[in-house]
Amino acid sequence: MFIRHATTPGMRAACFPADEDADPAALTRAAALRPLVAGRVAWVSPARAAWQTALAMGLQPRVCDALGEADCGRWRGLPYERVAREEPEALARWLSDPHATPHGGESLAALAQRVATWLDTTRAPTPTTQPTAAERHTPAEQHPPPDQHTPGRQRPPFDLRTPAEQHAPAERHTPAEQHPPPDQHTVSGRRTPSEPNTPSSPRRSAELGTPAERAEVGGAWVGGVVVCEVGVIRAAIGHALGLGPVGAARFDLAPLSATELVAAQDGWRVAYVNRKV
Repeated sequence: MFIRHATTPGMRAACFPADEDADPAALTRAAALRPLVAGRVAWVSPARAAWQTALAMGLQPRVCDALGEADCGRWRGLPYERVAREEPEALARWLSDPHATPHGGESLAALAQRVATWLDTTRAPTPTTQPTAAERHTPAEQHPPPDQHTPGRQRPPFDLRTPAEQHAPAERHTPAEQHPPPDQHTVSGRRTPSEPNTPSSPRRSAELGTPAERAEVGGAWVGGVVVCEVGVIRAAIGHALGLGPVGAARFDLAPLSATELVAAQDGWRVAYVNRKV
């Protein structure tokens, strides 16, 4: 699910995106979306308004750079009307050519590719997915000695361990290692000493997370919510429908509206667009 972040002063003044705070009144309205997103894994764009909107909805999001709005370069924060008056040809080129960057920033085509790449990483891990270093197991860990098998667990018909592994002394752990303090757990969405999950220090991620985190949320996209700017949502819709950036720009998305994409084996399905709660 994608949710466009709450209104900002720049949005109300019809300006190109700039990193600014959301309107307090809009954040109050965002709290009404809490039942819709309760319990979901959440990501936000780097924009302050997106982070503030997610917090208002009761989420504990992770900031994802791949979900940021396209950089408008020197047009950043300027009124559309001013750019249309002072640079009509440049604006027309930007609106018609997704690869154009008359403002010196990021093209709409680059934004579309960035969002599409991130979106496709949220699919369920395939059997070819390689485990991370922390998730790799030695033969001894995969096939523990018989006395370490738990009741009801089927023993392997043969021992795959080397002679050295079979006769290696058992690894001993201290009580502190067996029972680490709660704040040292690294399960997705929980606080770690190096990444406190607070408004002043958000978690950041370029993708969805580790394979373990993807499995924890049921495969990936299932149950996920993204709070971001309108350009990112249009790019996601365009990817799902096979539209280019120019075609996707035709979608009108209100602040705090919800758009739901559903992962399918052959791509993406659009469940609904611009639903206002």
